[in-house]
Amino acid sequence: RRTSTELFEQIIEVNIMYRRNLFKSAAALAGAGALSAFSTAKAMDCKKRELQAIALCAIELPPEEFANQARKAGYEQMGLRIHPIVPGALAHEFKAGTPEIRAFKQHLANTGIVLHGVDGFAINSDTNPAEFHSVMDACAELGVKNLTLCGDAPNKEKFARVLQDMADYAAPRGFNIDVEFMIWRTVGTLEQAYELVKMADRPNCTIAVDSLHLYRSGGSHNDLDKIPQKYLGEIHLCDAVINGPIDQVRRTILIKNLNNICENF
Repeated sequence: RRTSTELFEQIIEVNIMYRRNLFKSAAALAGAGALSAFSTAKAMDCKKRELQAIALCAIELPPEEFANQARKAGYEQMGLRIHPIVPGALAHEFKAGTPEIRAFKQHLANTGIVLHGVDGFAINSDTNPAEFHSVMDACAELGVKNLTLCGDAPNKEKFARVLQDMADYAAPRGFNIDVEFMIWRTVGTLEQAYELVKMADRPNCTIAVDSLHLYRSGGSHNDLDKIPQKYLGEIHLCDAVINGPIDQVRRTILIKNLNNICENF
């Protein structure tokens, strides 16, 4: 079994220009309209588009080592799991105003890589946004530009208000809130995420589109053309088998059970 460092070392051997042309190749294979939802994406000059190694590329690495390896592999940006997705789960947490956060900022500067995005946030209709304020303050100090969350929305109106509160707290701190849909959650499709960010109606609240979740939820690249550009945020490229562990029948049962749990929590 290869370690995360060994995997990064393998990436280093790949020609960087080939990596930068990944978006062009993917769009060409998928069809000319694959990314037409983005006014700047039709030409997509990959020489000018920075790529980010997100946290799940090697979540077990300490942040400093992750930064080293990602930069060595040719990435200009990195992500960080700054909050545990469930209690007790692995995360690399920082608090604003501490020596640790200042040291990490200096390490990023010395390494020449930008901390662009953070994740590790799972919310629901009854989430109190204030519980994330301290970590969002740390995000601001780190210069983060994007916070990605996922969640369950048995009550859409209440969920949208949670998004509004989080987006309002994030805006003066300089970053976006992205809702990532995942098939095993009640916010499981592109359309469901679109409905909620539209209800939230905040300029810094958008949708994170992961190619894995898009196709496993029954969508395709053509569906991006149906979403107004202002609602589309981060794009994630994830290489995994298209047939996931959860089929539509099991998803229906799972969503029903999740809704029952949320309603009785």
